[in-house]
Amino acid sequence: MRGQITTCGVKEEKASYTGGGMLDSAVDFLLYESTLCENPKKEKRLLKWAQNLEKQTGGAFFFYMNYRAGNGKKISRFLLNGEELKNLCSERFFDYAQTYLKTRAGGAEKIIKLKRIETLDEEIPVRVELKNKESAIIIRIEANGRRYLPKGLLLPTDPVHCPRVMDPVKNEEDKCWEIRFENVPDGEFYFLFEPGKWF
Repeated sequence: MRGQITTCGVKEEKASYTGGGMLDSAVDFLLYESTLCENPKKEKRLLKWAQNLEKQTGGAFFFYMNYRAGNGKKISRFLLNGEELKNLCSERFFDYAQTYLKTRAGGAEKIIKLKRIETLDEEIPVRVELKNKESAIIIRIEANGRRYLPKGLLLPTDPVHCPRVMDPVKNEEDKCWEIRFENVPDGEFYFLFEPGKWF
């Protein structure tokens, strides 16, 4: 799936995460990570994910992290251009978060938050936020009572940077699960959920 990005001075054709060496890099990474697992169940999950990465995903989205656009400015934002629907094996659809500000006329103006996205699933919401000043992306899964949840794969478009995979960690204070990637380098990224009926 390909599309034109024209926001914030960026205008270039984007490739799918299943295109070219990016997919090969992700598969090789998952296979390598599986060799480091001492837990046979985790090893099996990573191997299965590597085998099915091109065929299906449990949800995906694209984002910029302090990316230098054509106008010279750095931008950090999500781009929901349809990639999040590709190879989707669940009903995990993302949309931009919204808020409303009161106007002087007494009405309300809708504000789209380009650094926050969320699922349309009200039963188990998933909220994602970019923290560009901290070079971090945080995925919050509102599933306090769940024990088995999907891993998250951070997939850079630049081969200089390596993919990263993480398990959700329980946030006792906020009563949710979090996948938190810190020290994210400047650039363009895909995030993929491990496929499966987790939610």
